[in-house]
Amino acid sequence: MSEEDGDLYDDGLPEGESPEEDGLLLKFIIAAVLLILVYAVATILLAAA
Repeated sequence: MSEEDGDLYDDGLPEGESPEEDGLLLKFIIAAVLLILVYAVATILLAAA
């Protein structure tokens, strides 16, 4: 079972294939988290008002 997990992990994350895509993915994740935080803060402020 651990061997299957290893294969899935290797297929999902090819090492050193395209550093630019990794950076783009990281920026996308950061942007998504910031968007969620802004939405949460706005919701809390509107609920408190």
